[in-house]
Amino acid sequence: MKAQIHYFSATGNTKAAASEAALVLRSRGLDVDVSQMDPRRPWRGACDIWVVASPVYDFKPSLPALEFVRSACPGPGTPAVALLTHGGTVDMSPSYMRRALARSGALPFDWVALRCEDSWPVLRGITLKAAGVGLPDEASLAGFRAFWADLPGRIERGDRRRNWFRFPSPFSPLSLFYHRSMLGRLWFPIEVDMRKCTRCGLCVRRCPTGRMRIENFPRPWGECVGCYGCVNNCPAEAVNTWLTHGAPRYRGDFLRRTEAGLKPSK
Repeated sequence: MKAQIHYFSATGNTKAAASEAALVLRSRGLDVDVSQMDPRRPWRGACDIWVVASPVYDFKPSLPALEFVRSACPGPGTPAVALLTHGGTVDMSPSYMRRALARSGALPFDWVALRCEDSWPVLRGITLKAAGVGLPDEASLAGFRAFWADLPGRIERGDRRRNWFRFPSPFSPLSLFYHRSMLGRLWFPIEVDMRKCTRCGLCVRRCPTGRMRIENFPRPWGECVGCYGCVNNCPAEAVNTWLTHGAPRYRGDFLRRTEAGLKPSK
């Protein structure tokens, strides 16, 4: 069997989760290819299992992930699995992803979620405890790995277990504000403090959508997808939105933290 994993990741957690899934699937004898999503290049390919991995932003899968999945063209009826990383709750994200997968022609087979340390600077500024410092823990990772170990057999048996529909929560209406027309204008008008900026270029290299540019000085360019990647990755804390001044940054991903034996970021 061949598995294709596509991921979108800003801080590294979703990439790390995709890497863990690939590691387990390879241990089960599958041929696995892992690639970063590029919404500008629709994917057309053939595989036995299609995995799409996305973080949850504002109670909804990331916009680049949804756009990529909708424009993709896997083989008709290809079993598709959604991998969602989140800092609090997935809310109705599985429902959004199911519709996108069905639109692509794939068969929405199952989904799995992994709660990670929240990379949203606003929440980290309120309380680091609420941000889930140190997550995912070993118990969560064990359950996550067991899901992928069992998946090939379940696909062969046609064992579709999980309902994709999630009941709306009190936070569900907030997902309506996670829209391109509102992100750059209302929530994410990025500003760069040139008194702090060292012109290291990290914001440009780490931006998953290529929005940041350096032309004499760093500046936003193009549309924002609300990942806070430039805010979190700037070592000088020179990049901010109106919501992030003074808020603690998220500096890594759980896989790097685990391998290096590091303490949770603060």
